[in-house]
Amino acid sequence: MVTVTGTGFTGATAVRFGPVAATDVTVVSATQLMATSPPEAASTRNIFVTTPAGTSSWDVADIFTYK
Repeated sequence: MVTVTGTGFTGATAVRFGPVAATDVTVVSATQLMATSPPEAASTRNIFVTTPAGTSSWDVADIFTYK
């Protein structure tokens, strides 16, 4: 389970690690959500969050590292 912090998460409907969807997405608050990351070999992936306002764009600050 991964905790994602940011802003505007109210109503989030999906989280992706790169092109792969996370599971068990739970919105904790407008600034925090939790999700289970998909299995992946060692790599880095951008995290994308989809809300009623749209899907977040690529940002270097949103990188998740698989080890």
